[in-house]
Amino acid sequence: MLTEFGDAAEDMQRQAEFQLLQQQTVLLSQKRQEVVAMKPPEIAQASPAERAAFEERRRQQLKILAEIERRIQEE
Repeated sequence: MLTEFGDAAEDMQRQAEFQLLQQQTVLLSQKRQEVVAMKPPEIAQASPAERAAFEERRRQQLKILAEIERRIQEE
């Protein structure tokens, strides 16, 4: 009886970990799509400040993406 309880608890833990991994994978996919969809401002019409702001947003998104990937790899 005690063994069955332990097995059930382990199964629940594995299922929870699998669901978390699936959620992280979906989030990773969404973030990748966001980064790919980012369009830089028109060079001829954009000010240096606009270009710099775009690059900063892009760097932040890539940093988030890398962090999500790192966490998934750790698990």
